[in-house]
Amino acid sequence: MNIVKSLIIMFVLSQRLIRLWRKNRFEHRSVCSMCLFHGIITIMFIPHDTHGKPIRFAILLIVVFAALFSFYGLKETRDKQQTRELEAKVKKIQKKLDSTPSGWPLRGAINSGYGYRYSPWRGMHTGIDIKASYGDPVRATAPGFVSYSGWMQGYGKTVEIDHKNGFKTLYGHNSVLAVNVGEKIEKEQIISYVGLTGFSTGAHLHYEVRKYESPINPVAFLNLSVLSAGKYF
Repeated sequence: MNIVKSLIIMFVLSQRLIRLWRKNRFEHRSVCSMCLFHGIITIMFIPHDTHGKPIRFAILLIVVFAALFSFYGLKETRDKQQTRELEAKVKKIQKKLDSTPSGWPLRGAINSGYGYRYSPWRGMHTGIDIKASYGDPVRATAPGFVSYSGWMQGYGKTVEIDHKNGFKTLYGHNSVLAVNVGEKIEKEQIISYVGLTGFSTGAHLHYEVRKYESPINPVAFLNLSVLSAGKYF
């Protein structure tokens, strides 16, 4: 009779354990503790005679294997959850990256980098100068809307594009402007053509990236990817 009672208790606790498992309501330590408690309660109802020893041993083995299974099963569940969270974060960054300046407005050598310079004019250089031939097409590095298109002191004929997330890009020293203020722009759309207007010693493109109106080194955005973009959002 005691064996029957123990088996009934074992069955009831097993059903409870399964329900909690499906709802993922506890950590692996709780599962292991419940398995051990389950086994101890069950073994207490089994007599300590010759007939009871094999049953006690068998139940103990079942409890141990159940605890190990619970441990590794819930570890796998947490790993899957972490993977899903990482995938969601990557998708979020990718969505923002789609409207963030990335890539080259045109291919060429960088004649003058970002930062303080002494030549040809002394002062802070808030962008980079990309060597190009007169009339080469300049392309937008991200979708957005044209916030400025016209003559700008020092920059000559200039296009400025307002992107999402506080980003703006500026393209200076152009010969011809191909877009107007308010126009919607797609990534890699031609917006102007290289020239030497403004303070320029030769044909090139002056390219700037700004975050909330503060200039950022554009080199960091020339080969921007999901892995490197996270710190800008």
